[in-house]
Amino acid sequence: MTRAPALQARPYEPTDLEALIALARAGVEASAPSKGYAHPGDVVWQQYGPRATEPLADDARVWFDDAGLAAHATFEQPGHIEFLLRPGTDTPALVAPIVEWAEQRQRSNETSGPLTTPALASDAGRIEALHALGFEAGAPAGTQFLWHLDRPIPAVLLPTRAEVRHAIDDDIEARALLHRQAWKVWGESSQTAENYARLRTAPLYDERLDVVYEWKDKLLSYCVCWADPQTGTAVFEPVGTRRDYAGNGFARAVMAEALYRLRAMGIHTAYVGTAAINARALDLYARFGFTEVDHLVTYTRD
Repeated sequence: MTRAPALQARPYEPTDLEALIALARAGVEASAPSKGYAHPGDVVWQQYGPRATEPLADDARVWFDDAGLAAHATFEQPGHIEFLLRPGTDTPALVAPIVEWAEQRQRSNETSGPLTTPALASDAGRIEALHALGFEAGAPAGTQFLWHLDRPIPAVLLPTRAEVRHAIDDDIEARALLHRQAWKVWGESSQTAENYARLRTAPLYDERLDVVYEWKDKLLSYCVCWADPQTGTAVFEPVGTRRDYAGNGFARAVMAEALYRLRAMGIHTAYVGTAAINARALDLYARFGFTEVDHLVTYTRD
């Protein structure tokens, strides 16, 4: 039986990262076959990826009870919330203060409008708690896929002068440029050589899983895979290809290579996910052979 936690809340601090990774890890273990809301690798990417250079101010918060970190939430203007909860806690007792905090952030920012948050289709407890607070289901938000590494991995044929390998320190400038080129379709990326170099020092980062596709001395596609030996799982975050080379199977090549490397490391399951608006990625993962395992839905309160 769950119990209502006595909560203490404060802004998130970088020293909370280890506890946040453990929170995500517990979510993965409790949510199988889904990965839950965030894999440990997702958490690290959020803290070390390009957007980590943008000031969070008071837009990330943590809640503790007598058992440790119970919840973590982020707020994005004008009213979007994402949060992790420790499995086994009283979901309504945690969701309510998170939503109240988001309302306070709106007031502090002098913004108004609906609050939105994603919920997994499989997460009946969160959905019930959101309904109780006046949220209603809306548009699809994203899809999660998985690959069991006891399955055969698709073969990939490389053209002459093409190489699939992992990124090294000498690639830092080119690798940061590749990220900006791959993601510019969604707006200007803040990735720089400096913050990519910082990413390479992050917890759970393994350069052997930062796989790139090089052709004619140019980096054209890449993926970063985050392995978590404690759960035996990994997540792809991110996967990208230069827009002018998209559709040539380069992303398929780097992902296949990463899966071979994960298998050699003893990982049994790899996850990948994407937003509902990213039709190209949805098609890539489906055609590659990943299995759809869960869906995110946007819940809104006006």
